[in-house]
Formats: sequence, C-alpha cells, structure tokens
Amino acid sequence: MLLLHLVIPLLFRKINSWLKDNGKLFVHTEPNKIFNDIFYKYYSYPIGNSLIFISNILSNSTYPYLIKPRNIRTKLQRQLHVNEPTYINLKNLFDKTGFEGKILSSGVVILKPVNSWKDILFNFIVYLHPISNVVPFNIFFGNDFYSTLTKRKNLMSNN
Repeated sequence: MLLLHLVIPLLFRKINSWLKDNGKLFVHTEPNKIFNDIFYKYYSYPIGNSLIFISNILSNSTYPYLIKPRNIRTKLQRQLHVNEPTYINLKNLFDKTGFEGKILSSGVVILKPVNSWKDILFNFIVYLHPISNVVPFNIFFGNDFYSTLTKRKNLMSNN
C-alpha cells in the first residue's frame, strides 16, 4: 500500500471494515519525513560529506559526495508525496483506525556485495546503521517504515 499518495485515515477505516477480526494488512511507506527534513539535512549530509572529503584527500580518490538536501526529492516526488509519514504519525494512525503491529524500518546505507571496514564505519557514523533499524533510532534515522498490522478484534461484532 502506498501511503504517500492517499487520503490515509479514511482509507484505513475502510480497509478495517473489510477485514475480519485479526485480519492482516501489510504497509510499507517511505521516506521518513523526519529523516529527510532534519537528520539528513543537519547530520548525515554534513558529516557524510566531511568524511568523504577527508577520505578523497587521504586516498587521492574521487568518491562521489552525498546528494544535497534540497535535491533529495525530485519535483515529481514533491508533488506526489503529499503524506510523507513519521513514526509517530503512523503509530497514531494505526491506533485510531483499529490496527496494531510493530513498526519497523530500514536505513539508508552503502550496500555492496562486500562492504569494506570503511563502508561499515561510514554507515555507522553517518546513518547509525545497524542500530538505526531499531526503536527509538529508527524514528529519526530510518528511511522507510513497514509493518504487518492486525485488525483489532471488534468487540461490538456478533462473530
């Protein structure tokens, strides 16, 4: 389900009405608004580019720099992503519309077939990976959110 493009509370209430008690719904959404607007801009981008700059000088290489914060979203993404979520928005939405489930996330990291110690260190310093996948760090450093939700049992039904 692409949450970014939809009128969310109405949709979740409708889905809730279609599911049986304890029915399942898988949700995936990205990007994390807090990460893009705050932590990438003020932490990951400056720290990451500083490390890349130092590494390029010391190793006489030309490793590319991170995307500038103002370019992290394309024009089309800015037009389509009308509901960029945060962890707290999602938690409140799920609670208010009768769903429960753990909200998980994955982070932005350098992934290669084999990561060098420099890649692993860079991922940890710049993106707090792998702890960025765990609450409370994923609230700020997770790039996307996903959850398998369960419809709470409707106490008013005659099932």
